[in-house]
Amino acid sequence: MIEVTCPQCRRRKVVQGRPTFPFCCAGCRDGDLSAWTEERYRIAGEAPPAGSEEAGPLDEAIHPED
Repeated sequence: MIEVTCPQCRRRKVVQGRPTFPFCCAGCRDGDLSAWTEERYRIAGEAPPAGSEEAGPLDEAIHPED
């Protein structure tokens, strides 16, 4: 068993094979997933320009060429 701090609510919990790891509960796990899907979290850096080799199918769908 190890004690970890939940990245969402900052509570300390003892973890032993929990399916919600590293979160303390399903509510914190779902809250974090919701923040990602609502784009409240960002990964630092500039987005690749549409049409570049780095742009993927999602980039093309979001930023179609005019």
